[in-house]
This record gives sequence, structure tokens and C-alpha cells, in this order.
Amino acid sequence: MRTTLVILALLSSATPAFARQRAAGPAILSSGAVFEVANPDFRTPTDMEYKVAFEISQASPSPDQVNVALNSVARFINMHAMAGVPREKIRAAVVV
Repeated sequence: MRTTLVILALLSSATPAFARQRAAGPAILSSGAVFEVANPDFRTPTDMEYKVAFEISQASPSPDQVNVALNSVARFINMHAMAGVPREKIRAAVVV
């Protein structure tokens, strides 16, 4: 048990060293930060048209905060733009 706790403590302290920084954009700079993956195992097809609907069913905790669901929409757009998908092939609809 003691060994397990020591290993967990070491792993949890090393995690920030492996963390990557989120990058803004490239399509939406104000939100939807993404991580760049240098050599992905799966390459996003850039010749497809991506049509996705996002449902927002809950309000933000306070009126001055951006709804986390809108941040997810921005992240989806940024991830595909970073992968090389042209902006005109990314269609995102928000359903409130």
C-alpha cells in the first residue's frame, strides 16, 4: 500500500512536466484553444465537409462568462482548421 502511494505521488508531481500548452486559433482566437499534435496516428481528411450540430441545454453559471458549450464549438472549428480543413468545409450549428 505504501509503495502504491509513493508511486502515485511521484506520477502526480511529474504530470505538469508533460503537459502541453494550449494554443489559440487558428480560426477563432478568443476561445476554443487546442493542442497541436506533431505526428497524429490518424490524419483528419481535409477533402470532406464537416457538418455538426451542437446542443446547448444549460446556461452559463453567470452572465459574464462564455458558455462552455460555445467553447466546445470553437474548439471543434479550431481543431479541424489546425488539421488543414478549409474553413468553408467546416459547418457548425448551435441549437439552443
